[in-house]
Amino acid sequence: MLDLPNNALMPDFILEVERAKNCRKASYRKKIKNVPEACVLQNEIRKEFSQILPKEMLPIEDTEYGIDYIYKGITLDQKFCFGALGDRTIKIRVRNRNLLNKSDWTMIINKDKRIEFFETKKLAIFVKKNWGMVQKRLVQKKEYYSEYAVKLAELYWTEKVTPYETSINEEELFTAMEFIACINSNQTQGEFIFDSSKKICIEPSIMALIQSAINL
Repeated sequence: MLDLPNNALMPDFILEVERAKNCRKASYRKKIKNVPEACVLQNEIRKEFSQILPKEMLPIEDTEYGIDYIYKGITLDQKFCFGALGDRTIKIRVRNRNLLNKSDWTMIINKDKRIEFFETKKLAIFVKKNWGMVQKRLVQKKEYYSEYAVKLAELYWTEKVTPYETSINEEELFTAMEFIACINSNQTQGEFIFDSSKKICIEPSIMALIQSAINL
């Protein structure tokens, strides 16, 4: 049962939320005649996305902590930002006012088949700092956690997030994952120098050669 906030959700919206929760179920289309258009599109995108995954990008099942893929040791949570909750809105899990998500990066897919990557810690900070804003959008309350809706515009503006964007394309996805891997390596080991504005990563030895050439 939904535990609704004071500004109770409309019955039609509740129905859409319940339908959206079943989008992943293979038997769903057999049970429901009028499948929501957003649900159909999400399933189509999942299929298309699975066909272009880099070989190092492995799908995994983590029903509690929101990890859907792992790439060279980097964990990712994949979310759609369209559907029952509205456009440019994602659903999150929260426990004790903290984001219940252990992924390193969040991967958002929109209805235009564009992907936006950002570090999950940005979302965790947003929930922690803006609890009053988050709790107004309760979607569902479960035994060990609650689900809330977060608008991407509010998250990006508040936490100054500039997501890495790409399309559902094999080459672009590989480039994005390599860039993310480079950023993580830079943060943990200091092995790379990266330019976030140009979305490139350069080994220090190569950077030294470039700087030497410029100074000639």
